[in-house]
Amino acid sequence: MALSSHVSAGDSSVTVVRLILRILLIALALLIFRYAACDSYSIKTVQMKPSVLPGDRLIVSRFAYAFPFKLAFRPRRGDVVIGNLHAGKDSLFCLRIVALPGDTLSIHDGRFINNAYPDDAFRPKLSDTATVVPMDYSLRDYMATLTLPHKGKRVLLDSLNIRDFCLTAGMIAMANPDRTYRIRARLFIDGIEMPEYRISAFALYRGAFDSIPASLSMNSFFWSRLLDFLRGKHEEKEVSLLLSLFEKDNLVITHTFRQSFIFLLADNWQSGYDSRFFGPVNLSRIRGSAVSVLWSAYTDSTGSRNIRFNRIGKFIS
Repeated sequence: MALSSHVSAGDSSVTVVRLILRILLIALALLIFRYAACDSYSIKTVQMKPSVLPGDRLIVSRFAYAFPFKLAFRPRRGDVVIGNLHAGKDSLFCLRIVALPGDTLSIHDGRFINNAYPDDAFRPKLSDTATVVPMDYSLRDYMATLTLPHKGKRVLLDSLNIRDFCLTAGMIAMANPDRTYRIRARLFIDGIEMPEYRISAFALYRGAFDSIPASLSMNSFFWSRLLDFLRGKHEEKEVSLLLSLFEKDNLVITHTFRQSFIFLLADNWQSGYDSRFFGPVNLSRIRGSAVSVLWSAYTDSTGSRNIRFNRIGKFIS
């Protein structure tokens, strides 16, 4: 009888241990799924209104962007995605994919056009009540035709115009964050190089031409406006700019992309900061696509914190 009681107690202990192990294995599997397949992010900006509001915490799926899921899943036009322009939380964005690798796109009079996807499903446009901003003042409402590079695409940099050169340089730098890239410019007036030329009365920069800061060096809007300004100032002369890309002290003449790039837009066209300004983004920068609202709250004019119950569980489309 005593032996039977001892065996029964031993079996019970084994059962408890097995149960604990099963619970731990399930918890571990859920934890792995949590970090490998989904995540959550809090949104603080208004640039995706009305689809996503400030104060929304989004459930984000990593299936199309994290290994090994990305082998079976692909990004789609229209997906609202979370990503980073560069390392650090300050560069976190929430935007919509409107063009995929290989697509050809343009923006005219505040209307986005994807030539590879001719229907109107992913053609956000400027509000009917808003004023189109001239291309001389902003990149917001105009963009010449651009084809997004795909993995394996080879480009010859000295064959590109100013806009495409700067966009390509930016994409190369984004795809290689461990390297240092910089655009160096040379100014020619009537065929004579002017390295010590001083820029004055130009709204975006004043000072020595050879001291233009790195923060402006990959900005196509800056170089285009500067060239227009100098040509207007020297109307009787031939003015030209020669841009070159350097990786440290090494001249980059050609480049083969090892990653594919997408184009992102904000639903709130007027206030959004997106690919119109910072250019195409490589897929490695995307953390995942927004699925639904996990939680939503806002602070009213009195400072009180309020919950948006009608947004909890709302799917993002």
